[in-house]
Amino acid sequence: MKGGKSIRRYYDIVKEIIEADKSSKFEKLCHSLPQGSKQENKIRNILVLRELGVPQRLLFSLLISNHHVCCGKEKFEESLKKVVGMGFDPTTPKFVEALCIVYGLSEKRLEEHFNVYKRFGLTVSDIWQLFKKCPAFLGYSENRIFQTFDTLKKCGLCEDEVLLVVKKNPLCLRASEQQILNSLETFIGLGFSRDEYVMMVKCFPQCIGYSAEMVKKKTEFVVKKMNWPLKDMTLFPQKKTLAPKLKFLQSRGASSSELTEIVSKVPKILGMKGGKSIRRYYDIVKEIIEADKSSKFEKLCHSLPQGSKQENKIRNILVLRELGVPQRLLFSLLISNHHVCCGKEKFEESLKKVVGMGFDPTTPKFVEALCIVYGLSEKRLEEHFNVYKRFGLTVSDIWQLFKKCPAFLGYSENRIFQTFDTLKKCGLCEDEVLLVFKKNPLCLRASEQQILNSLETFIGLGFSRDEYVMMVKCFPQCIGYSAEMVKKKTEFVVKKMNWPLKDMTLFPQVLGYSMEKRIVPRCNVVKALMSKGSLGSELPPMASVLACTDQAFLNRYVVKHDDKQLPVQYKEDTYKTNKPRGKGEKLSGNLPIYTHTQRQAYL
Repeated sequence: MKGGKSIRRYYDIVKEIIEADKSSKFEKLCHSLPQGSKQENKIRNILVLRELGVPQRLLFSLLISNHHVCCGKEKFEESLKKVVGMGFDPTTPKFVEALCIVYGLSEKRLEEHFNVYKRFGLTVSDIWQLFKKCPAFLGYSENRIFQTFDTLKKCGLCEDEVLLVVKKNPLCLRASEQQILNSLETFIGLGFSRDEYVMMVKCFPQCIGYSAEMVKKKTEFVVKKMNWPLKDMTLFPQKKTLAPKLKFLQSRGASSSELTEIVSKVPKILGMKGGKSIRRYYDIVKEIIEADKSSKFEKLCHSLPQGSKQENKIRNILVLRELGVPQRLLFSLLISNHHVCCGKEKFEESLKKVVGMGFDPTTPKFVEALCIVYGLSEKRLEEHFNVYKRFGLTVSDIWQLFKKCPAFLGYSENRIFQTFDTLKKCGLCEDEVLLVFKKNPLCLRASEQQILNSLETFIGLGFSRDEYVMMVKCFPQCIGYSAEMVKKKTEFVVKKMNWPLKDMTLFPQVLGYSMEKRIVPRCNVVKALMSKGSLGSELPPMASVLACTDQAFLNRYVVKHDDKQLPVQYKEDTYKTNKPRGKGEKLSGNLPIYTHTQRQAYL
């Protein structure tokens, strides 16, 4: 603090609070100060925060700060009510940060902030979600927001990508224009291309704020000392935060090749916390790999202390291995916190049930089903069945849905009722909700907020509530799609292709197709043929273009038309990604594709 007077005044207050706190006379201290004074308000408001559970260290920070959040009365109470109502935890610094932001924003200024973010495509729900994640999100000025968006676009990100980055890490708005440009310069100086930098920022926005020294140090370690290709860091930028763990594992005496083999087979090992855990599992994985090479896997089991968790794990993993469960799934079980492989009798009983249901041991679904069955007692299983029976499902229905999606029996009773109620709020009747569950049990994974956000997204794009209900009944997967993806595909087929919005209501499956592999290539062909007048004046129906099989599209829009009408670039791309087929061989690669004869014509 500056100035002897300020230091003295706050020192005296802090001293009084500590003394009052010791003698439980905290409230008396408030009344001893002049009524209506800033100090009296501060003490009273801090007492309120203290009773809510705000830690002493945060209270003292507020007491000596220049922020007026604790100086008012009515405004303080109003702001506190809002922050508590949003569900912030009073024991965390985020609670105090949110309180300061809300206190400092007038209704007018808050509306201005919302309007700025809305211009970039964020919904009201998105903005509040990001505020909960990072309260400072609503404290940035309009100039800072526009500056960050523009700078990231200069670096090579499109507007949708910038929006995705901000949603992943709202703190990136804190970075100045110079910081972002310096970050780009640092990565390019290390040998990354601009496109690779964009890919890394989209995957791991935090890298924008890292210092040049730290980025260089960690990049040089994993590339020069570990001999991992630079491209690996592009695909996995989080590796910059793992250098200490890699160094620790290297200190265990592992060569670069051994470490590379183990980390590539069990990447989850780098996500484990604590040196002791990493060391223990690294040693076990190393032993298994060595035993596997020399066909001494069984001996490894007997070398461990009998009845220990590790002995049980190795024995049970050996059983799963003999059933045909792939190594990558076995290693995941080995280092997971799930106890499915730690038992003996219960493991054998659960495994027998899952095998008896006909699950394929070579698939992840087999392991998922084993974990669910192992974790459910007979009593809990009966409770789950009773919940589903109340909605009209039979025992046979429940087991069929479990085979389709094992997680179906892992959801809590509250989650099941919440999802049913939320879908009914959206406009579906009980029978329709049941139909949606039967089509896609994974919709139970969606939270109440996700479902309401989904409805808001579709309504914001011009669909009515009834149309949204129709789409969910027809294609329940659309509930879980992100707002960005739904907007991107809807805008493409409606604005760029001129298909009516109603076509998407009748054919919502279009949202499940890949933009790069199906929607854009097929639409490019149709647009090229339309421009030449080969398809007449009317655009073909959306389903006719996008829903047909690869072979049907090829016959309908490529083979029967003169290939010279198609874009040259399109032909080149198609030839590169599609090799000539043998008799009976399936079509592969990006579509549409050409016949072998047509390809030969381009050579």
